[in-house]
Amino acid sequence: MLINIQNLSSQYQTENKQDDFGFNQIEKPKINYGSDDDLAKILPELMMGTCIEFFTEGKWSTHHLIAEIIKKIGRCDLVFSTWAITEDSLRTLFRLKQSGDLLSIKALFESKISGHNPKAFGFAKEFFDSIRLSHCHAKVTVLTNESWSLVINSSANWTRNKRIESGTIICMHESALFHKKWILKDV
Repeated sequence: MLINIQNLSSQYQTENKQDDFGFNQIEKPKINYGSDDDLAKILPELMMGTCIEFFTEGKWSTHHLIAEIIKKIGRCDLVFSTWAITEDSLRTLFRLKQSGDLLSIKALFESKISGHNPKAFGFAKEFFDSIRLSHCHAKVTVLTNESWSLVINSSANWTRNKRIESGTIICMHESALFHKKWILKDV
């Protein structure tokens, strides 16, 4: 079930103001909520200035979500961080890059990936534009193009997620810039 924040009490509404970090807060953000059965219902709600919170129970994973979002926003650049990634997710990214839907792919991986999953790491090195290694447990994905800037901040790695995972999709330019900056550090 999706819930629009405008249906909630006005105490949850924000005014258009800057916070201590210089970011503009969204005036009356639209927040939607969805479950794993709602993937098709959640994505039509995407628009700049929205925040969508979701949870899954293993029916779809991060790479499925990315592929569906790209259908909505069009060709874009991908920047992400993850603790783990598997060949299944990489095959989806490879197809999206080969088709031209992903213009570039830049990633930050946990530094132990070459030991955890050397086959996947080798595959990623073949077609990613850049890969940075560090001690990383963050699962953040940024998709940008001329019209869209969105961030997915989630508990899910880039693997087949068979458990409950949760996350937030934030459609805001400032948030995308913030996350791209730390993910791409020194790349």
